[in-house]
Amino acid sequence: MIICLILVKFFSILRYKIMGGGLMQLVAYGAQDIYLTGNPQITFFKVVYRRHTNFSIESIKQTFNGTADFGSEVSATISRNGDLVYRMYLEHDATFTHAEAAADAKQLNLVERYGDSLIKECEIEIGGQRIDKHYSLWNRVWSDLTEENPTGFFATSSGSTAQKAGSGSQNAVQGTGTLYQLMTGNHPGYNTGAQSHNANRMGVNASSGGANTADPVNGFLYTRGDETDGGGADTVEKAKIVVNKIFLPLQFWFCRNAGLALPLIALQYHEVKVKMTFENSTNLARAGATADHDAAVPISSSTCTAAGKFDLWCDYIYLDTDERRRFAQVSHEYLIEQLQRSEHVLNIDSPVIDINMNHPVKELIWALRNETVATGALDNGGRHQTPGEKLGDATSGPVSIDRFEGKWQLKLNGHDRFSERESSYFNQTQVWQHHSGFGSIPSFGATVNGDMNENDYTSSVSVGAIGVYSFALKPEEHQPSGTCNFSRIDNAQLCGINTTVAAGGGGSDGGAPTQQKELSSTQANNTLLTLFGVNYNVLRIMSGMGGLAYSN
Repeated sequence: MIICLILVKFFSILRYKIMGGGLMQLVAYGAQDIYLTGNPQITFFKVVYRRHTNFSIESIKQTFNGTADFGSEVSATISRNGDLVYRMYLEHDATFTHAEAAADAKQLNLVERYGDSLIKECEIEIGGQRIDKHYSLWNRVWSDLTEENPTGFFATSSGSTAQKAGSGSQNAVQGTGTLYQLMTGNHPGYNTGAQSHNANRMGVNASSGGANTADPVNGFLYTRGDETDGGGADTVEKAKIVVNKIFLPLQFWFCRNAGLALPLIALQYHEVKVKMTFENSTNLARAGATADHDAAVPISSSTCTAAGKFDLWCDYIYLDTDERRRFAQVSHEYLIEQLQRSEHVLNIDSPVIDINMNHPVKELIWALRNETVATGALDNGGRHQTPGEKLGDATSGPVSIDRFEGKWQLKLNGHDRFSERESSYFNQTQVWQHHSGFGSIPSFGATVNGDMNENDYTSSVSVGAIGVYSFALKPEEHQPSGTCNFSRIDNAQLCGINTTVAAGGGGSDGGAPTQQKELSSTQANNTLLTLFGVNYNVLRIMSGMGGLAYSN
């Protein structure tokens, strides 16, 4: 026995002498390791996979009932080409051409976030019952919160420019943007003249001395309105912007999760309809009143022609025989997400917003828009342009929003859900905790007077324009991780304390921050707060029909 112990001790000492560092770690095993590796259940060194049911996916274009054009309302009855319907996209292209005499060399520009602004409203119906409805501002807010954008800008690098050939095309910025921005045609606002700004990382600077048509920027082609070398009205080019193919994904519950794909095969007696309202072209572009683009005004039939194409595509899933039979014969219950929206005009610096919502809500999201238009001094007005006015930011659009400051508090049935917190907690900390995107992304527009001079810009939207309060741990996931049932709350209020909203007054090159104005002063009655709530509901499908389990 003694000899055996001596031999064990000898070989243990020998092993420690010759072992590598990795083996040393392996034998350093203590009582705590039992909680980590005792009675192991998995190994990292043998791949385990599961077999799935057979399926295929095909994209098929739908037919609109009515003429799809700017400002129109159309609907599409989803055809029964497949067993399930999954993703939906709007495919779009357009051309904006200045209609006035080209010899005047007047310019055009598109508003910021053209893609998000395009679909004003979109809703899904099953058997005539509205199941969910989305809005253009929601498209912008949701993409800012969920699309990965590490730089927090409309491009991958800050302030980088690319020198273009030709003395008339200097300092043009090669637009890069994120893939989502490229696909959806979202940008800070483009114009055809020589007013590009490197803060945008996008834009074209083609003066009369250089090529009038510059390289594509993020898929958009620009022709500067200008006389050619020959001079005269018959040798000019009209300003034109060509929007090449962009694709706008719809964000309904079944579009974002294959496990929630809508089973058309089980809806034998109910039709599925998508209804869309497209934004007016007058809210998507501005026309310069002079060759220098001063006092830009919304376009009209006398200043610009707009021609667009709109197509709805659906991804259909085809199931194998056995699974197809099961889907058609059994009843289904889906936990779905819906969107609720309310709009409120704020007229005091400490507003109280009544939250009229129902169902288990997993997060509240709000954004402010200062709609006061400049009437004189730059620091007294907002940046947004109203129809028919020659004031405000010519690049602001339907989904433009503004930075807000102050404190916020949520009250439920008269009790504080949480104490007063600074705005930065909601537009930065909550976004960081619960979302994968950057939050509100800054861009740059024109001065509040409508001027488009290259060195006279004001901030178009700042970081801190989207507020979030999440009841869920992971609100982007379909799996529930926390809600607040507003159906069981009689009185819910979102309270602002000493709230301010961004006004005009940015400095040269957009370097100075836009000034904050109290709601009780110049901004009275002209600040719009839009509040969104994302809630859960249950969609039941049985006997060939579908409907919501819980109504408002």
